[in-house]
Amino acid sequence: MIGPDEARLGDALSLLLIAVLADAVLAGLPGLRDVLRAPAFAVRGLAGWCDARLNRPHRSEAARRIRGILVILVIAGAAWAAGFAVERLVRAEGAWPGLEAVVLLFLLWHRAPFDLARAVAARLRAGDESGARVALARLSPSDAAAPDAYSVARAAIEAEARGFGAGVVGVTLWYVAFGLPGAVLFRAVHEASLRIGQGAAPGAAFGAAAFRLDSLLGLIPAPVAGTLLALAAIFVPRANPLRGFRVMIRDFAKHGSPLSGWTFAAVAGALGLALAGPRRGAPDEVPPGWIGDGRARAEPADVGRASYLFAVAGLIHIGLLAGAFALLRAAA
Repeated sequence: MIGPDEARLGDALSLLLIAVLADAVLAGLPGLRDVLRAPAFAVRGLAGWCDARLNRPHRSEAARRIRGILVILVIAGAAWAAGFAVERLVRAEGAWPGLEAVVLLFLLWHRAPFDLARAVAARLRAGDESGARVALARLSPSDAAAPDAYSVARAAIEAEARGFGAGVVGVTLWYVAFGLPGAVLFRAVHEASLRIGQGAAPGAAFGAAAFRLDSLLGLIPAPVAGTLLALAAIFVPRANPLRGFRVMIRDFAKHGSPLSGWTFAAVAGALGLALAGPRRGAPDEVPPGWIGDGRARAEPADVGRASYLFAVAGLIHIGLLAGAFALLRAAA
């Protein structure tokens, strides 16, 4: 016999498996991919609208900071309430149980970064740097102005690492721990932080609260995601898992955001690259140092190796979910 907590965990794991597998199969379809990204874009759009209205140059830094705190609290509260409402709707008598899996499909972010990063690599291999920037803009709009082809390749790798930490591991852990409200809250705060938490001074005060809340929510998912990426290097040609772990432990704190620091460092070490580093418009919280001690001149082949790494890490993630579900079923 299993108790109600174990039963809830079993339900959560089964729905996660359905959503993750659906993401792997369906999220690569161009039309559906855009539909699935719509809620994330809506949150970013709302955050951007608040930034334009409330983060004006004539306001003091203190006023901007207070307004930024209020904005991220409103976004976080609305996200939690939306997740709670859907969860209650799903549990109502006669409701369609698959609705929760559909909502999770909108929150997960694994297949799309993989496909878009591969598109960036393909355009770089063809010598189409402008086309690579267009593809990168769909993956990471803030990096589309990267100064050269090496920076474009690095940005694609970094966006995949960030996506795995937030859109796969982060959503999974927050959903398992706190249900749909927790998963929606985590993803909404992360998307808002990507829009307003990455700015340079003097407007950075407005997004400071979003950046710090996103970092706080990622404290546990970040090292878990980094560990999965380092483990995945065992199965990737010319990757080094031991170096991935070593660089991850040594360099994760060089980035102000845990979700970026842990995953960037694991990937940089595993693939022998240097990621992050100086860039235009970087927030004050992110030091301009390199993560990893490998090559900074990333090539299209490195983007391909990184995509292979993320695919394997995704399979490990699915295997862990399936294994935990099987153990709970056996205990029943």
